[in-house]
Amino acid sequence: MKRFFAAALCGTACASSPGSSALGGADSKLVTSARGLNILPASPRACPGEFIGAKYEVRLAGGTNLPLTESDVASLVRRGTAVEPSRNGGWQTSVNPLASAVTGFRLSAALSRDTSIQGDTVVVPTYGCRPPVWIGASHAHVRLGTVRTPFYDSVVVATLEIAGRAPVVAVLGPDDWHRGAIRVNAAGRDGSPGRDGRRGADGTECSNGEDGGDGTDGHDGGPGGQVDIIVESGSSWLADLVAVSNPGGHGGTGGRAGSGGRAGSPSRGSDKCTPKGGRPGQQGASGHDGTPGTPPVVTSVPLSLLWSGSPLWSDSTARATLTTLIELSARTGASRR
Repeated sequence: MKRFFAAALCGTACASSPGSSALGGADSKLVTSARGLNILPASPRACPGEFIGAKYEVRLAGGTNLPLTESDVASLVRRGTAVEPSRNGGWQTSVNPLASAVTGFRLSAALSRDTSIQGDTVVVPTYGCRPPVWIGASHAHVRLGTVRTPFYDSVVVATLEIAGRAPVVAVLGPDDWHRGAIRVNAAGRDGSPGRDGRRGADGTECSNGEDGGDGTDGHDGGPGGQVDIIVESGSSWLADLVAVSNPGGHGGTGGRAGSGGRAGSPSRGSDKCTPKGGRPGQQGASGHDGTPGTPPVVTSVPLSLLWSGSPLWSDSTARATLTTLIELSARTGASRR
């Protein structure tokens, strides 16, 4: 037994090269004495879309934990929920906040030599790393409701819904419930600029230059978009989480005036020829700014019907997650303001 622990300690201290193995060769007795793996994430929490760094240990008989080298980590069989393993031993989390809302970010790993030697851990999802900033359209809806998760008494699930596009989803934790936490930019389209006037042709010998062309007027800016808000009944405060900016688009600038053509050269030996340069054209007028959109219209829907009216409901995975969260909320009672 003493020799065994000496070998384990040497495996830790002697693995100075990243390419070496702390576990030794395929016939190493350390593998046969392994009892499990420890996955040590760099942080117990992570936001959707964040990268999770991790270190790994093998648990040996007698309570010794042996850190794995880069070579060992590269040979692990790794999989997870709402994460993808990276080549350096870390994990890339799913950017979709619903993917981890029920399960968290679950990290699992096993020795390739013996997959019964395995370990797993859960990193708690957190929210607020990237405040939602959404781009609206001529008409869009923001839908918001509160649900309970296995990790929080209550979170806000919000979606941006635009006809013909996949809905965009955000989750707000309790620390993110403040006015304007979700910003929607639905500004009108800027008007295109006018066409520049053409330059006048230069005069030939003893002739005037041609007048420059007028620039055309810029086009008017488009109207600001309409963003309406749908909240669950009894939670009118949810509408305050959304700040909508929907000014009209800027008018396009007028086309630049074309310059006049240069005067032609006087005839040789003639004092009667006095050609003139052409006049410049007129600058085009700028277009008018578009009209701003109207303030959001807020409607409320019972939680039991809120999400079934969303295009998100047509996604079977999202529907299953929302159903689970709604049922959990109904059993335990999600906190409300």
